[in-house]
Amino acid sequence: MAFLEHLLRRLWEYLGRRLWVLPLLVTIAYIVTDTVIHVRITYQISKQHPAPPPLPDNNSPTGYEMGQRDIIMPYQAMDGYHWVMQTQQMLATGEARIRHVDYDNYDNGPKGREVHWSSSFRWWVAGLAWLEHAYGGVPLPIAVEHVMPFANTLLITLLLIPLAPYVARRFGLGASSLLILGMFAVSPIFETFSEGKSDHHG
Repeated sequence: MAFLEHLLRRLWEYLGRRLWVLPLLVTIAYIVTDTVIHVRITYQISKQHPAPPPLPDNNSPTGYEMGQRDIIMPYQAMDGYHWVMQTQQMLATGEARIRHVDYDNYDNGPKGREVHWSSSFRWWVAGLAWLEHAYGGVPLPIAVEHVMPFANTLLITLLLIPLAPYVARRFGLGASSLLILGMFAVSPIFETFSEGKSDHHG
């Protein structure tokens, strides 16, 4: 009897240390479902052209004639357009870091303006775009538009996978579960990484 109790206790301890997998799977399932639904909506809206759609141009830094673009981001993701344009500029010019843009002339005259945002998010988006370009055959500048809506969402999902066991080992199952579930249960946090909110806030 003592042996059976010892075995059950060890089994419970073993499983208890790994119960963080359940909230992690629930969180990832929710994030993936929410992202797929909203990405489809974003792509569908972007395909509804009130005028003739932009024509592809392999010599354009945007992938379309006259530097046009063909993605409509959610309203709360206005900064995402800047990340699209700057990532395309980075890929077109071969610059690893963008410190100046010419496209923003509204308040800055013909000289454009300085850019002080971190380049790390551009590198992440460019890496995702390279994957779509390599495996999907999509022109690289257009691939930037395609991956931008879910770039932040994928980033937080990949972060949670190593973070969940780390927090469970250091602070216990309760802390790990609370952190993981809180990443999408607390609206201001998940909204920062949700589909379309692809910018530096995340």
